[in-house]
Amino acid sequence: MPAFSVEVDTELLILVDTTRSIGNREFDNVMEGIARSFESGPVLDVIGDGAIGSIAASLVFWSGSNEQLTAVSWLEVSDLSSAAQFAAAVRSASRPFSGQSAIGSAIAYGAGLFGTETGSLANGFESSFQAISFFGDGQDNNTPGRGNREARIRDARDGAIAAGVDEVSAVLLNTRNPQFQSYYEDNVLGSSGETVPSLALVDPGNVDQIALQQSLASSLSGSLSVVPEPSVILFCGVSGFFFFNRRRC
Repeated sequence: MPAFSVEVDTELLILVDTTRSIGNREFDNVMEGIARSFESGPVLDVIGDGAIGSIAASLVFWSGSNEQLTAVSWLEVSDLSSAAQFAAAVRSASRPFSGQSAIGSAIAYGAGLFGTETGSLANGFESSFQAISFFGDGQDNNTPGRGNREARIRDARDGAIAAGVDEVSAVLLNTRNPQFQSYYEDNVLGSSGETVPSLALVDPGNVDQIALQQSLASSLSGSLSVVPEPSVILFCGVSGFFFFNRRRC
C-alpha cells in the first residue's frame, strides 16, 4: 500500500452473488458482463466526465454470513487501457463459494473496504463518492442478528450509509420472480440523500449488456452531483430483459 492516497472521483465496490442458487454458467455470464461493461463507451464516458476523470473499482464475492472474498483489489480506471486491466482481473477471478445468502453481511463487509472515508484502514484511494453496486438473485437467509431478516439487511445498509458510503444500488439477477423488486427497493437500495440509487432486473442466463452498462454507469454518476427525476426504463429484445428503476430513499 502506498504511503499516499490517489484522488479519484468515485470508489465503486461491486458485490457479486455466489450463492448456491446462481449456477456456474450464470456466474460466468455475469462476470463477463461486468468485464465488458468496464470496456464499454457508456461507462468510460461517465468516468471521463468526472472532475478528475478516474475512479477506483474493486470486486468482492459474497455468499453466507462468513463468506466474503475480495476477488479484484482496488484498481484505478481512467481510460480504455486501465479499464481493460480491470476487466481482465474480473475475467480471471475464480468462484470461491456456493452457499447460503447473507445480504446484510455482504453489505456490512463491503462498507469496511472504502478506506478512511468509512473509518477503515487506507485502501490507497480517496474520493468524494463511495458507491456499492450489489448483485444478488434473491432473499437473505443467513445474515445473523435479531429481528426479521429484512430488518437485518436494512440495519447493514443504514450502517454502511452512516459510516460514509454514499449510495447502495443493486442489480437483481432474477427476472423469474419480479416480486423481489420491492424487496430490494425496501431493504437494499440506500443513499446519503445526494443521489438516487438504481435497481436493475437482469436475467443471469442471458445477460443484457446494455443493462449492466446502464447500471454501472448510474453508480458512477453520483460524483457528478446530478440528481435526475425518478424514472423507469424497460429494455426488451433478443439480448434479454432489463428493468431500470431510480428512486429516492
